[in-house]
Amino acid sequence: MTIAATNGVHAIGGLCGYSGTHPDKARFSVANYPAVIDGCSVKIDIDAKDATHVGGLVGTGLYYYGKETAFKITNCSVSGTIDGAVTPGTILGRSNEDSSYDEATRAKVKVLIDGKPSVAEVGTTDRMYESADQDG
Repeated sequence: MTIAATNGVHAIGGLCGYSGTHPDKARFSVANYPAVIDGCSVKIDIDAKDATHVGGLVGTGLYYYGKETAFKITNCSVSGTIDGAVTPGTILGRSNEDSSYDEATRAKVKVLIDGKPSVAEVGTTDRMYESADQDG
């Protein structure tokens, strides 16, 4: 997957920009996620100048009635590069406590961020939604 994004875009992933299904805690648990990405292998080259929530596999959870949706990534791999992103992660551009990835996926990540090896599996941000071209 080769992605060349314009200045200030949001939610870019090598597999998908957004993922998830509403985390209805009455019906779903960590053992039974409503949305699961399983067994994928992605090679990426992402040029994301000033983009936010940029991940090797998934950009971020989909927003549903103001809440980020839940998903789990299992037995996936990603390799390649992410350049220029504001909040890059080798696996996820953003995540919350309702989304996760397994150890098998973590072990199969070989992503360079801005030309350097990175341990940032999830991009760091304090906002649910942000874009580099917006004011606070």
